[in-house]
Amino acid sequence: MTGAFHEHADWQSSGQLLKVLGHPIRLQIVSGLLSGACNVGHIWHCLCLPQPTVSQHLRVLRAAGVVVAHRHGKEVVYEVTDPRVPELLAALGINLDACAEILRQRQNTPGVCTP
Repeated sequence: MTGAFHEHADWQSSGQLLKVLGHPIRLQIVSGLLSGACNVGHIWHCLCLPQPTVSQHLRVLRAAGVVVAHRHGKEVVYEVTDPRVPELLAALGINLDACAEILRQRQNTPGVCTP
């Protein structure tokens, strides 16, 4: 029986990922980023959140290695890099296709969460 408690190779890393994704805003951010990389302005616009709030959560996600930022000229684009994230969100019952569709609708609707 005790072998079952020791089978997982990296409890520390898994615990850290769960802790980082334990905030609803960070779950929303990674769900959106799984549908495609984008900049912070697009993220806060789609989520209807203040830019400093989104930046703070992106900082946490970057520090944990869940997302990475790439500079494209003046723009910084974020994308999910941790391969465990899609599987974890699926296990939570988060429909990534539905999340992507909601974000597309918000992006294409004039007057919704405009800066």
